[in-house]
Amino acid sequence: MSKPVRELRNLGPRCAEWLALIGIYDEAALRRVGAVEAYRELIVQEVTKPHRMLLYALAGALED
Repeated sequence: MSKPVRELRNLGPRCAEWLALIGIYDEAALRRVGAVEAYRELIVQEVTKPHRMLLYALAGALED
């Protein structure tokens, strides 16, 4: 069973909200898309203006 984004290490409730806006609700979806593409989509869809540290947090969440 895939963990919800809010339960992944390095990601808090705010990140979970942002990722939900681009259709990423769980670990499996984040793995399919990948950290770099998820970060890029947050920028392209103007969900937020993320700091580059969010990219590291997304990658870290996938590494646990």
